[in-house]
Amino acid sequence: MSSGLTPHPLIVGLAHRLAEKKKLELHEALLATQDRATADKAADEFAQAAQLPELAIFVGFLGGTIERDGKTWRLLYQDPKALTWLLVEDDEIVWYENVEDKSSPSTRRDVLWLKRESTVGQGVGSESAEARFLRGTFTSAGDLHASMVEAYPAPPGSGILCVPTPECYCSPRRTKL
Repeated sequence: MSSGLTPHPLIVGLAHRLAEKKKLELHEALLATQDRATADKAADEFAQAAQLPELAIFVGFLGGTIERDGKTWRLLYQDPKALTWLLVEDDEIVWYENVEDKSSPSTRRDVLWLKRESTVGQGVGSESAEARFLRGTFTSAGDLHASMVEAYPAPPGSGILCVPTPECYCSPRRTKL
C-alpha cells in the first residue's frame, strides 16, 4: 500500500540508469522520473537491488563535448573562471542535475554522478582538445573523488555542492572569485 509519498527523481533516475537489463538513455530516464507509476516501480526495484555500484559525484559547470577515438567526452569546469576542468566520457554519466546554488556566480551548478570505475581526466588551463588528452591526468572517478575530498574538505553542514570542488564557495576558508 502506498503512503502517497513520491520517490525522489534522483533515486528514480539512478534506478533506470543502473538497471542493466533496461538501461535507458539519460534523457529517457529523466522523462521516466515524471511518470508516477514508472517512478514508483523503479524506486521499489532500486530499494531491493542486491548490488549497486559505488558512485562518485562531481560538481561544476557543464561545458561542451570533444570527440576522440569514437567516444564523446564532456567537459565539466570546476570553477567559474573555467580554469580547472574534468573530462568525462558522456556514456559514463549515470545521472546529471543542474541545481540552484546561490553561492555560484550564475546561481546554478551542475552535478554529475559517475560509476567509481569510470575514467576521468583532470587538467588546468585553456588547451586544445588534443592537449587536454595528452596533458590531462586520467584516473578512475572514485580515486579522483577521494583525492579531491581529502584536498578540499568541506566544513560541516556545507552540503553536496561544496565537495569536491576546488573553488568551494561555501567554505569560510575560500574566497569568492
